[in-house]
Amino acid sequence: MKLTREEALNNPGGIVHSHIAWNGMAPDQSDEKFVKFLTPADGLHALVMNLLAYGREGVKTIANAIIKWAPAKENNVAAYIADVCTYCRCLPTDPLKPRDPNQVKAIIHHENGRVIYTDAQVATAIDSTYQKATPVNLHPDAQELPQAPKPRTWAEDIQQATGRAGAESVPLPQLPAIPLPASLDRQTLWNWFLANGDKLFATLCGLALYLYQTGAFPPAWGKTLTIIFGAAAWIHLHYLPAPLPVFKNGAQQ
Repeated sequence: MKLTREEALNNPGGIVHSHIAWNGMAPDQSDEKFVKFLTPADGLHALVMNLLAYGREGVKTIANAIIKWAPAKENNVAAYIADVCTYCRCLPTDPLKPRDPNQVKAIIHHENGRVIYTDAQVATAIDSTYQKATPVNLHPDAQELPQAPKPRTWAEDIQQATGRAGAESVPLPQLPAIPLPASLDRQTLWNWFLANGDKLFATLCGLALYLYQTGAFPPAWGKTLTIIFGAAAWIHLHYLPAPLPVFKNGAQQ
């Protein structure tokens, strides 16, 4: 099995280089973007530690955690949030839970397109992170993670992720290609919706998040529409009927 770039670096969460001296970092840091860890256990531990640090800094929801984890200037944030929520079967506003193996694996799945680590490996990483008093050194004399005086708001996380306010600082989201229906009869439209509805809602979710990031929407509007379209995409994926209903002369058979 060929490993992905991040798997080969024992870095399943795609943690990038920064001032943080992670436990288990390899002496040879040959990759210019991603941190290389000595073992998969070290990389999994760092992933969980990062989520735990977010919680201590006041990050409360999955959406806020992904915005902080994968800044919009480098990532398609809307797609990342939708992917994680689909994997976990949750909403963007659901609470961040670093102890939840599904949330940890959802990030791994998005970063690598798969999860090659066993449930036992993930559980061990979570347990070891919570058992250590000082699981990561932020700098040589660090003894504990800093505590933020108060949680940041959703809008403040957006502004930090994008660098500054304004449309020029926010890249357009990479939206999925959606084919047009072949005709406008009810059966064809229904089949088209079932085949492409999740992409349609994901597109609307991405556009709503983009307009919120650029300041075109008031915060309440942007957040609400993002949640609505994200939830619609999830409902479409999991709850629409199958097999497809058949219409004849305008009536369902």
